[in-house]
Amino acid sequence: MNTKWLNGLNIFYDDNSNESLRGVLKTDVSGHLVGTYQGPKASGYTTLYGRLETKNGTLRPSYLLPAFTQRTQKDVDTTPIQGSDDFVAVWASNDPGAFRIFARKYSVSERQGIGAPFTETLISGSNGDYVCPRVIYNPANCQLFACWIGVTERQLQGIWLDKDTLEPTSYPVMITSAVYPTLFNPGADLDTSTYENIVLMNHGDGVIVGVQETLSKINFLRVGSPSSGKSPVNLITSYSQTGMGKFHATFDTVHNNIMLVYIGTSAYVYGDRVRVFGKADQSEAEQYQSDQELQALSPVRLNNNVYASSQPYISAMPDACGVIDFLVTWSTGYTGIFFNRFDDAFIPLAAETSINPNDSGNTFPKAVASDNQIAVLLQATRFNGNALGAQGILAYVSNYD
Repeated sequence: MNTKWLNGLNIFYDDNSNESLRGVLKTDVSGHLVGTYQGPKASGYTTLYGRLETKNGTLRPSYLLPAFTQRTQKDVDTTPIQGSDDFVAVWASNDPGAFRIFARKYSVSERQGIGAPFTETLISGSNGDYVCPRVIYNPANCQLFACWIGVTERQLQGIWLDKDTLEPTSYPVMITSAVYPTLFNPGADLDTSTYENIVLMNHGDGVIVGVQETLSKINFLRVGSPSSGKSPVNLITSYSQTGMGKFHATFDTVHNNIMLVYIGTSAYVYGDRVRVFGKADQSEAEQYQSDQELQALSPVRLNNNVYASSQPYISAMPDACGVIDFLVTWSTGYTGIFFNRFDDAFIPLAAETSINPNDSGNTFPKAVASDNQIAVLLQATRFNGNALGAQGILAYVSNYD
């Protein structure tokens, strides 16, 4: 769908507190833009908010995402529900005393903004702390998949959920215990970490989970759709490069490649197509058989600006007659947020764009696209050279053909 988000660089949210960007999504039917951020509360606690920019460019008041906010809520992740303007959020909260993972469903409308008919639902266990949640809606099986780190169990765990009730549709899934050990900590927070990340990607009626085993090795595991409550978990491939920093990934549904971006040598941004599955028109997990075919192709340096980069993020653009391009954005701090558009071989399709230079607070960029516009949300302390009230959220929007 076409949208009329506010073009150029604009303030998405700012006040006298330090807000920190967490995510961005586009609702499926109308193309409303929803940004999520973390903000401070009294006594050193934090909580989570969402703000809506409608498809016609109207900013609505921020919405408090949790119903229960006694202590700290952090590390929110969201996913749009296909065929609607609804979305689901998951986060970690220590309201119960230790961190637990909660999920809540929201509806979005141009007239009423963001709303939630029910309070959040506890979806994790209760044996110690649970942190680092992630969630994705799978349109092939019409279910949600959520995962998180069990600190005490020292596992990456997950579960399938009903998209309407958020009730479990599977038994709990033990995905892997081969996780970089810094995540086994109640203080772990994927949104602010320098190196660690967990990424979810749809593949057919299953979900691919990307997680670091070490700082030079990312494992990609496929969690299958539940049958009689059970979900198969298979390690499909591993990706290794020396000295990798933060990574992010999305799935190329046309060519069945994992599109991986990461911080590598000299703090540059690199992209790689990880070939795991069969032909482009296959949605099942038919793997390549030869070792040579299974290997990733040569990494491509994506940034032209040579300043040290961090926090890479990749998202797929809307399918245009069987062709999917990809948005990649990253932070360089004082020299600005950069983004560019790439084809499925990581060949740039335009000159990279700098957003909000001369602000050392630029970080955590996230990008999404409608059929005619690109939106990049970023965390910043200045806007066009002028100081914000504190640390706020900016939105940059540009049109494309």
